[in-house]
Amino acid sequence: MKKIFGLVSMSIMSTSLLLTGCGGGEVVVSSIPFTSFSEITPPEAVTASGLSSEAEYTAPAPAFAVTTVADLGVSQTSSATLTYGSSGTLDKVAINTPNSTITWSTATGDSIDTSSGVVIAVQNPTGANVGIFMDAIGVGWNYQTFGSWATGLGTGSGNVGAISIGAPTTASTIPVTGIAVFTGLAAGAYFDSVGDGYFATGELTVGADFSNRSLSFTTSNTEKVNLNTALSSTASNLNMIGTLTYSPGVNSFSGTVNATGLTGTAEGLFYGPVAQELGGVFNLTGSGVETYSGAFGAKQ
Repeated sequence: MKKIFGLVSMSIMSTSLLLTGCGGGEVVVSSIPFTSFSEITPPEAVTASGLSSEAEYTAPAPAFAVTTVADLGVSQTSSATLTYGSSGTLDKVAINTPNSTITWSTATGDSIDTSSGVVIAVQNPTGANVGIFMDAIGVGWNYQTFGSWATGLGTGSGNVGAISIGAPTTASTIPVTGIAVFTGLAAGAYFDSVGDGYFATGELTVGADFSNRSLSFTTSNTEKVNLNTALSSTASNLNMIGTLTYSPGVNSFSGTVNATGLTGTAEGLFYGPVAQELGGVFNLTGSGVETYSGAFGAKQ
C-alpha cells in the first residue's frame, strides 16, 4: 500500500504544491478547538469540526473487487483531532463521524508519512486502514484541510469516507458582493463499474459570485491509482463540473455535480474569518457499483 500512496502523491505534485514534515512519537496533550494552522504551537492537539461523507462496501477477499456499495450519507457533525509532537511532527490523526471512529498513531505502530512532499499518507501495520490527508501548511492553507480514507482493505468489507474540517466562517461575515476564484485540490475513492477500486486526485477551481451566492465548481487533471495493482493512470472521466448555491445568512452551500457517466452532489462550507478558504465533500454514482466520493479544499 505504501507504493500506492507514493503514486497518489506524485499525481498531486503536478499542482506544484510543496509541504514539509517527518514522523515522530506521539505526545499526549489535551485537545483544544482549532482556529488556524498558524496558531498551532506544538506539542498540541487540535480538534476541528466539519462535514463528512461515507459509504459501506463489500469486496470478497483476497481480491479487492467491490460487489456492493451502500451510501451512508453526509454528516454535518463530524470532526478530526490532529496531535503534533514537540518538534512539530504530526503524530496522531483521529477521525470521528456518526459511522466511524478511526485513529492512526505512531505510538501504536501506525505510519504517518509526510515524506512525499505533497500529502500525508497514513496506514495501520496490516495496510487494511489507509488514508490520504492534505498537509495544509505545506499547500498554503490556514483555515481548513481535508482527507479521504478506506478501512477493511483485504478483509472483505469496510468503509470509504472523506472529511472536510476547519474553522467555519461566521455566516454574517461572508462577503455579500464581489467575485473571487478559489483554487485547490480534490481527492477521493473511486469504484468503477466492474468493482475495481482506486484513489483519485485532481485540481479544483471554484468561482464565487458572492452577490448571487453561487459557486462554479470544476475539477481537472484527475488521476487515479489502482488499489490492487498500484498502477497510476489519467482519469478525465472523473473531472467534475457543477454549480453550488447557498442561502442568505447561511454558511452551507450545495448543488449538483456531474462527471462522465456519474451524477451526484457536493456540499461544503466557507472557512476563515471572512471566507478566505472553502472545503467540502462530494458523492457521485453511476451504473452498478460505480461510485466516486471524496472531499475538496481551496483558497482565494
